[in-house]
Amino acid sequence: MPLFLQLDLATLPAGAPGRAEVGAELVQLFGCTDCGAPLSEDGSAVARLLPARPRAMAAMSFETCLLPPRSIEGWQAGSQRPGSWEWDEARGLLSDDDADDEDFVVRNNKDVDMLGGWPSWVQYPDYPPCPVCQQPMRLLLQIASNQGLDFMFSDVGTAYLLYCSHHSDQLHFSWQST
Repeated sequence: MPLFLQLDLATLPAGAPGRAEVGAELVQLFGCTDCGAPLSEDGSAVARLLPARPRAMAAMSFETCLLPPRSIEGWQAGSQRPGSWEWDEARGLLSDDDADDEDFVVRNNKDVDMLGGWPSWVQYPDYPPCPVCQQPMRLLLQIASNQGLDFMFSDVGTAYLLYCSHHSDQLHFSWQST
């Protein structure tokens, strides 16, 4: 299975979402980009976390269809806003001013790649439980179709890589589309 995405958490800015819980690890997502159901939850996508230590380059076959390599040029901090489905849950986590502001519910992170925060769910919130502790997983990375990666998740969908804040080696990948 070819490498689809790699995120070196050690290179993220201090205070980046997820960095404190996950640490200076290397997150990798492998996936079949030309299968019948590309990068789906049926086993055609696998996420893993590698410890922070010197790593050697992996040998890859030239027959493997890969996406062209691209680098993240930098992260820009932005406001994180919960979606309308999560408004009641989020109300207790917001400041009093924001909690009273109905405009706060309006999303501004649709169709963007995003590190941490409130996912911009295309269909409905889908926080899987950690297989170890059963706590809901949190967003590590949101990947929008044809943004940072030249790949479309079904019909202009969005992909989500989630992690457990108590068991950082537990990762989950899913995507939603309209």
